Amino acid sequence: MKPKIISKLIEPHLIKQAFKLQIHRHGMRWSLEDFRGILNSDCFWACFITSAVNNFSYRLRGFIILNVIGEESEILSISVNSKERKKGTGGYLIKQAINFSMSQKVKSIFLEVSKTNRPAIRFYYRHSFVYVGLRKNYYRFSSTNKKDAMIMCLHL
Repeated sequence: MKPKIISKLIEPHLIKQAFKLQIHRHGMRWSLEDFRGILNSDCFWACFITSAVNNFSYRLRGFIILNVIGEESEILSISVNSKERKKGTGGYLIKQAINFSMSQKVKSIFLEVSKTNRPAIRFYYRHSFVYVGLRKNYYRFSSTNKKDAMIMCLHL
């Protein structure tokens, strides 16, 4: 089944699916209202990939959220449903973000990833991102559970 790109008018059930996937993949970063606000804002670009469940609803396969500021963009979140891993969904999302960034005359795309998330780091290296810095204790899961974030960049 071919992926479908949803426009800015994202169906409410897909926003809820994306929010749940965001929490599952990355832990709590935003409230549902913050997440809705980001997706409906003109300051952010998002791409959702879905598969039809029936004639009336879709199942979320993955999504990416990008913030563009001047000549730089930042991937705020990229998540792929675990059933869609290793099927090209993440790569497709990255390519869409690159294409959109290029259309906006962006010169660099940044992201941060937990230093311990080896599969994600390998994925970003395969898509030509390079390591540019480290944020110590950036992810705070509790007062004692903190993880460093690698900052990565793709120069366009």
